[in-house]
Amino acid sequence: MKTIIDARDSRLILNLKELIVYRDMLMTLTRRDFKVRYAQSYLGMLWVLAQPLVNIIFAYVILGAISTDMTQEVKLVYSSSAVALWTYFSFVFEQSGGSIIASQQMVKKIYFPRLILPISKALLGLVDFFVALMILIIMVLIMGYVPSSNSLFGVIFILITMIAALGIGLWISALSIRFRDFKYASPFLVRVGYMVSPVIYSSASITDGMSETFKFIYFLNPMAGAIEGFRWSITGIGEFSNMYFLSGITGVVLLLSGLIYFKRVERKMADLV
Repeated sequence: MKTIIDARDSRLILNLKELIVYRDMLMTLTRRDFKVRYAQSYLGMLWVLAQPLVNIIFAYVILGAISTDMTQEVKLVYSSSAVALWTYFSFVFEQSGGSIIASQQMVKKIYFPRLILPISKALLGLVDFFVALMILIIMVLIMGYVPSSNSLFGVIFILITMIAALGIGLWISALSIRFRDFKYASPFLVRVGYMVSPVIYSSASITDGMSETFKFIYFLNPMAGAIEGFRWSITGIGEFSNMYFLSGITGVVLLLSGLIYFKRVERKMADLV
């Protein structure tokens, strides 16, 4: 079989067939990153537990100081559910954003779908996410807390988080090829995102009393709707808001536009890195 690689290929649509052909490489890169991440680490997987636990405690303390109308059990579940989503989003944001630059030697020497690099980071991030999710489940079981009947809808908000994280990761990774400053801007953008997303507070504490225009702008942040929707699905607190759909649409737009821009830059990546 003869494979023709043409840098002038004008297609901007994702080539799923090519990704399937290179699926073994995708899994190999994911396993490699996992091993490298914890190589020569004495505590090993304990580091995976430490980050979400610290974030959960911090969010719980802050939420406890802000909200006085929740029981301790609800506050803990409320905080943990937000941290579980944010842990995944922030990891993929930072790691996929620098994935092309970090693998520039491989990009220069061999051909493969460059999209594999940010996707491998998104897969690696699932390890931390599932750990945070398991912590949440264990807490719920220990406290005897009964999840809301809306829990099945939680899958939708997890999916929105994954879509938004990969979309932003694609944008940052492609922009970092042309403008290296974006690689250093990623940690700063993550911190800003943490502050404007309802991780340690509820969106209601920000949007109540505000105009519909302000609420519209606030929920353009995909993590605003994802976090609040996930909390609603787990705890049943509050009412479902149509603004959650707006956050979902933003996430889809980020992913589709990110794929298009990444595909455009991909033709010149070997020359730019």
